[in-house]
Amino acid sequence: MFIGRLPPIKRRGKQSIYVATIEKANMLVNSLIEENRIEEVGVVVVDELHMIGEEVRGAAIEQTLLKYMHKGSGQIIGLSATLSNIEQLARFLCASVRLIEKVKIGSSLYLVTADRKLEFQSDLGENKLVRSDPEGLVPLLSDVLPRRSVLIFCPTKLNCENVCGMLARLMPKLCALEALREEQDGKLCALLEKSFLRGVAYHHSGLTADERRIVENAFQDGVINVICCTSTLAAGVNLPARRVIIKTPLFLEMISGPLLDCKSSLSEPSLFASFLLDLIFLKIARTKEELECIVQKTLFGIQNENSKELVAQTLDYLKNHDLICIDTDEKYSASMLGVAVFSASLPPCTAQKICSSLLDNLNRGIILSSDFHLIFIVVPFNLAVTIDWDIFYDEVKLHW
Repeated sequence: MFIGRLPPIKRRGKQSIYVATIEKANMLVNSLIEENRIEEVGVVVVDELHMIGEEVRGAAIEQTLLKYMHKGSGQIIGLSATLSNIEQLARFLCASVRLIEKVKIGSSLYLVTADRKLEFQSDLGENKLVRSDPEGLVPLLSDVLPRRSVLIFCPTKLNCENVCGMLARLMPKLCALEALREEQDGKLCALLEKSFLRGVAYHHSGLTADERRIVENAFQDGVINVICCTSTLAAGVNLPARRVIIKTPLFLEMISGPLLDCKSSLSEPSLFASFLLDLIFLKIARTKEELECIVQKTLFGIQNENSKELVAQTLDYLKNHDLICIDTDEKYSASMLGVAVFSASLPPCTAQKICSSLLDNLNRGIILSSDFHLIFIVVPFNLAVTIDWDIFYDEVKLHW
């Protein structure tokens, strides 16, 4: 977890890995851009990328990635749940996402197009193993194995084991069982042991927890390449596969439920104002036109046609609250208050309330001879506190 200073200390001849929360990552990217050191970051990995659709925190992810894409030059790797609008997220990240769906009818393979029509792709030829493999699964694996992995979803536990046994007989033999025997003290299900030799395994609720763990780890490590599984595998287990084969149309309907729709949370005015202030302070954009251009490249801009109107409204808000200034060349810059708001990583609306409260207390008179005034800094502004002044006075007398 990254808990170091901002910007991080340079390390000569050494590479660093920063593991950070969403908010800390945003502050880290800001500090590196400010110091002209963003090129030091070569890869950005975002786990749970679908959180970009969450309120508040999603906006932090979105603007962090946007700032890195404009100032950095590395690769962004996003790990996400399945989304219904993945094309919009791909446009935002400038990364194409290809999910290829094919249907086998007889001995022919058809590609399912975007408008759900079938387009002939290839003829698999005669199934020479029709007695052992009547459904023709082996030809579907030949161009993927052994370098890539395959998941085969089966409707029942018995069908899982039957398909696994069939593939174990027909697939080329592999030599990767000793490590698994040692890990299980020589105890392994007979069918699993036989199928492991051929790089195949099955996975369903009938296996013990240890056996399921071995199958999952072996698949991730490349020891096995094919898993015949029921829906048990899809419940909370993330395994990489180049090809997924669904044997029955009924099972396809079972897994084709409603998908999460990822919507940008930058539409919230205070979050959008904070985003524009960051862009102006970091000099990523200085004019209204530059800001409009960048906003249109965000997930919010892709999903909303009225982004230009919001840019104009937000710039007026930032100017009216003395957070930005504009010079004779129509270029924006952060004011002293804007710099303070950026440095504190606070939303402008919250910063305005804190600033007003500070000024109010300064006018009343703050006693600086003790450290009590520092409590103001560490107590969250949105936390309602009711003070019992008698208890407070007793505590002061006790510890002072």
